[in-house]
Amino acid sequence: MLCSRSKLLSLIGFSAAILSSLTISRAAAFKVTSTSSSIHRHLAQMALSSSSSDQDVAWEAREAGLFRRTPLIYSPTLSEQCQHDVYLKLDCLQASGSFKDRGMGHLCMELKKQGSNKLISSSGGNAGLAVASTGKQLGMIVQVIVPETTKSMVVAKLKSLGAEVTVFGENWNAADQLARQKVDQDATASYISPYDNPLLWTGHSTLIDEIVQDLKEQQQASFKGIGTLLVSVGGGGLLCGVLEGLERQHSNF
Repeated sequence: MLCSRSKLLSLIGFSAAILSSLTISRAAAFKVTSTSSSIHRHLAQMALSSSSSDQDVAWEAREAGLFRRTPLIYSPTLSEQCQHDVYLKLDCLQASGSFKDRGMGHLCMELKKQGSNKLISSSGGNAGLAVASTGKQLGMIVQVIVPETTKSMVVAKLKSLGAEVTVFGENWNAADQLARQKVDQDATASYISPYDNPLLWTGHSTLIDEIVQDLKEQQQASFKGIGTLLVSVGGGGLLCGVLEGLERQHSNF
């Protein structure tokens, strides 16, 4: 892929959930490979999101402190290595340690408004920590089903956040199946997917709004838009949020 301008924005994703992004030409294409059906279903959601202003998106969760605006910082070292301006979006500074606070905050807030008082999830990773942190702030009961491979440190952290933890199954699929069964048996409970829910994606999309806002503030008159975002993909939740944010902020790309 060839660069068509002098600036290259790189928001590089780490395991701590820092969003990744590269600014290249406006005509750059996205190539996405994922086993998740989330991305395909998300295409139908993008048109709905484009009518919202960035101030309206997930504002209740933000106002409630369920996620925070995180810094966008310039990296001299990476800029020198890439021979272009490089920035990092530090979403590792969210309360649970990852970007997932954004989506979980928005999703859980909406579920509480709908009358749910119990959240059941199936992640021993960042998603589990995010739902435990969010549920605690909202005063909701949180149950997290984790596979046997989950580290004891993570289980302890989940419990410290007030979550009821059940260790079950050899892998995540088994734990997730049990989580869904528990929801089916409890009319007061809501299932929380680690990545597969449009409300999660909308919360995650606020990353793009902040990136655009911060770059405009930092670069002011020299801001000429962003070309391409490079995002790490697991289940596809972050990517779907990025796509939604891109649709809303298309004039800045």
